[in-house]
Amino acid sequence: MSESPNNGADPRWTKEFTERLRQLELRPGRVIISLDQLHAEFTQVFAHRPGIPDRRVWLLDALRYAEQQGVIRLPTQKGKLWDPSGQPPLPSRVRRVAVPKPAREAWWRTRYWPPELEWLLDLETLDEAHDAFLLRVEQGLKECWFKDAAPLRHRSIQLTGDDKRLGVLLDGVLFKKGRLTPALLNCASDTLPLAHEVVGGPPVALVFENKEPYNLALAVLRALARRPYGVVAFGGGGSFQQSVRAFTDIQASELYRQRVGQPLQRIDYVGDLDWPGLAIAAQAARRAQEAGLPPVVPALGAYHAMLNALLDPRINCPEGLAVQDTKTHRRSHLTWLPEDLQKRIEPMLLNNRRVPEEMLTERSLRDWWATL
Repeated sequence: MSESPNNGADPRWTKEFTERLRQLELRPGRVIISLDQLHAEFTQVFAHRPGIPDRRVWLLDALRYAEQQGVIRLPTQKGKLWDPSGQPPLPSRVRRVAVPKPAREAWWRTRYWPPELEWLLDLETLDEAHDAFLLRVEQGLKECWFKDAAPLRHRSIQLTGDDKRLGVLLDGVLFKKGRLTPALLNCASDTLPLAHEVVGGPPVALVFENKEPYNLALAVLRALARRPYGVVAFGGGGSFQQSVRAFTDIQASELYRQRVGQPLQRIDYVGDLDWPGLAIAAQAARRAQEAGLPPVVPALGAYHAMLNALLDPRINCPEGLAVQDTKTHRRSHLTWLPEDLQKRIEPMLLNNRRVPEEMLTERSLRDWWATL
């Protein structure tokens, strides 16, 4: 639309409408403006203006002008996103064009940093949300805040004012290789110790997600003359994603050298057959690989025993147990299981069902281990 539209509209009205679309508050992450919203904004500007012979024509002209100004993008005329209920057809929705943020001054590249933070000089960009945190770290280094070890949450309050914020930052760009580390900040480990026992069998470890199956398995193994595992451990739920690294120290211990003597060949894992349980296993397997440890693999005998227990007439729950709280999940975590188990368990999971690890009993453990 030109500065002097030939439909008789005052250009000031059209510019005001365009600016309203530019400033329109949308929900976070949203860029779509519906036709109802467009009508509402148009009415605010044009409702009391005289001489509107055809409201749809004027609205369409105003939208085209807004598109020329780079504020919105109209859908293609050949598409289906047009309302044909009147003439001329109007777009059922438009997309607001994102306004690029002005370039940020790279203040961190002109600052004199202590040696531990000199990697900042190589960064092309830096999230503004990290500015205050980095300046607090700099202050802490200069004033020797990190001389004494402290819990992670204590250090988080010290550096961010929030006891959980540092835990989030640990998984972000500031803690990539060659940058910040928990050791630099002298944070005491927040990883739950890996409870375990070296039982003196072959160089294979068995880890349970939950404490009761672990206690049961340990009691049964102690009574066996021939033990199918050299180490039994309690993963502590999601803690195992971090504590799996403890197997490096376990293998270096004198007790392990005496009772097992050979490097671990693999780590068998048993957890709940649900989305959180599979996520724990998949993440632990990835971190074990990163640490140069043997693979974390499914303890197949345990999982088959858990599934078969659902068919016990005293339980009679072949479809699995109902999930009380549904959570987001990644179907890619299913690939940690072999294909036959994936096919058997996926329908349950998608139907909000699960198989708890506590389906294991002394009899099912003995039957499973008799086959190893």
